Amino acid sequence: MDADQRCRQIAAERHGVISRGEAYENGHDSRSIATRVKSGEWKELYPNAFGIGGDESWSRNLAGACVSAKGAAFRRSAAALQKFPGIRPRELEVITTCRIRPLLSVDVHHTCYLPEDHLTMADGLPTTSPARTLFDMSGICGFRWTRGLTLALLEKDLVTPTELHELLGHTARSGRPGSAIFRRVIADLGIDHPIPASFLEDRAYEVIVAAGFPAPIRQFDVRVGGVFLGRPDLGYPSLGICIEADGWDSHRSKIRFLDDRARQNGLVSHGWIVLRFTARDAERPLRFLIELERAIERARRLIAAGIRPAV
Repeated sequence: MDADQRCRQIAAERHGVISRGEAYENGHDSRSIATRVKSGEWKELYPNAFGIGGDESWSRNLAGACVSAKGAAFRRSAAALQKFPGIRPRELEVITTCRIRPLLSVDVHHTCYLPEDHLTMADGLPTTSPARTLFDMSGICGFRWTRGLTLALLEKDLVTPTELHELLGHTARSGRPGSAIFRRVIADLGIDHPIPASFLEDRAYEVIVAAGFPAPIRQFDVRVGGVFLGRPDLGYPSLGICIEADGWDSHRSKIRFLDDRARQNGLVSHGWIVLRFTARDAERPLRFLIELERAIERARRLIAAGIRPAV
């Protein structure tokens, strides 16, 4: 494989774009590059970034800008790459930690704060992560738009409550664009800091036992007529009571929400009582404990009356 073939292969993986350094590494020099640019075989999109073959497109120009700036897609460009709802691939916005000259028709944002976990790849190009992109977008968009986008990204599983809170703690700073609106959106939506499901389940168990109730059974299968209905986190199978540890992360997508509700409907329709233990119950469990006591009393009454057979 000669130098041209190697360069075409590299460029094909990045919308037809190769850097000057990559061209050097694969057998070209300044003279051979200049010759190919002059003949029209290559096109210098931006300093040190060349297009090889293919038609001019938004993706190729963005790839060239990222290569030239040694950076990543930023704000609207990042949102378009990651298919955020309502964002079209039009603007060219790049973020970089390098000091470079302005690029024609490209909004280059220089920053000293770009941790590795704020970066990802999308469609073969480096870009800010979905959560970081959401934060950056909030710096140029209003509250209502950012709020709606946040809900949409949570539903699509593109961001998680955990990621949003990490950004809130480490990135949202006074004077940093987007901080005020981002903080306001998180507060308005009531996105509590997620508690890991295992921790919440353990906490529910501790609360129940500490209140004097019988120790609940963990992770048991519910089957009726050989049909599997679910595996509750905790519960009392003999009484037909299920307890689910409900964290924000467990319902951050529409599909998970619908599956969860379908499972609950199946349990309830077969006579099971389903209670939910939330992060709020972990801090203030009195209301949950009152509901649990009522559920146990009701189940025992139904069994004693022969209305509901013991499971």
